[in-house]
Amino acid sequence: MSDGGGINESAHRLIHEALIVSYFDHPGIPPVFDLELTENKQIYCTMKKVNGVPLSDIISSNSDDDSYIHTFNTVGKIVEIFIKLCEAIEYAHQHAVVHRNIKPEKIIVGSHGEVSIVGWDAAIDLVHDDQENLMLSGTPAYMSPEQAACAKVDVRADVFSIGATLFHILFKRPYLQRDDFDSYWQAKLEGEVDPLSEEQQRSMPPALVDMCMRSLQKDPDRRFQTVSDLLDALRDFQESDRIIDSRPAYVLKSLFIAVILLVCFVIAWQPTFPWEQPKDLWGEPIILETFDVSGEKQSNWQQYFEVYEGSFAHEDDRLRTQDGPSFCLIYKERLNGPVAIEFDGQML
Repeated sequence: MSDGGGINESAHRLIHEALIVSYFDHPGIPPVFDLELTENKQIYCTMKKVNGVPLSDIISSNSDDDSYIHTFNTVGKIVEIFIKLCEAIEYAHQHAVVHRNIKPEKIIVGSHGEVSIVGWDAAIDLVHDDQENLMLSGTPAYMSPEQAACAKVDVRADVFSIGATLFHILFKRPYLQRDDFDSYWQAKLEGEVDPLSEEQQRSMPPALVDMCMRSLQKDPDRRFQTVSDLLDALRDFQESDRIIDSRPAYVLKSLFIAVILLVCFVIAWQPTFPWEQPKDLWGEPIILETFDVSGEKQSNWQQYFEVYEGSFAHEDDRLRTQDGPSFCLIYKERLNGPVAIEFDGQML
């Protein structure tokens, strides 16, 4: 309250935020429990305490790291956070409320994966609030060009801010950077976006990069038209990522079998492959035991190999396993340096 008994700007913003949030009943938006005026003309607001870490802290903790992998360790975790953020903002938009100040400091990530959006003091009610004489409100690094121009806004202003925030956490820098305020503000009003390096583009899935760039369009008509549209795109990405990560075991088994069959085909088509091809890289083999003896001549494989497990016998030009749950041969001579070993076996 002011000394003259009127409401000062801070108190007005507190009352405004409490009234805005009182519309809501969503797990991602902390509720207001009470708003009262004390006997000495002080206004206080009781809200739910939000436990967690602001997204800005997570960005800062990674700012000195050259890589583009974050504390979350997976892009999927980042997408999950932004899906929950968009769900909360979508709910607010359904009640005709635009946040107007979405940024990393306002997004709280809890230890159990919960995501809360706080700081609704700059929000406007599209139905009841007058936008004819809007004052500049929001954070320059994340506000839309129309907000920077103090023009009329709609839900697409929040789409822009979400895109700017997603860009910052993916690439560890704001989407727009300049050395002085005047050039920064001019670039902001013109809707400029600093280009990504090739390394940055390769570091993230193209679908996420496209979401950022579409959300950061100067013309609101070229952005996602609603947060619901952006939310659908994030969910589609999440689902495609899960399909890849949870590929059924039988698919991997089929790929393994296909590789084995391909190797067998190459060996059958080019019989000299096992020894003649590696010879160009490794030189002549130290030991070449083929067991392709004939007549009374016997293989001398025991000259080179010692039986470590199981038992072996030379029969019909093959070295066959006999008794034992497992079988192992050890090459008797100690080998130093890089060694290439190739063998051709058959299950009978």
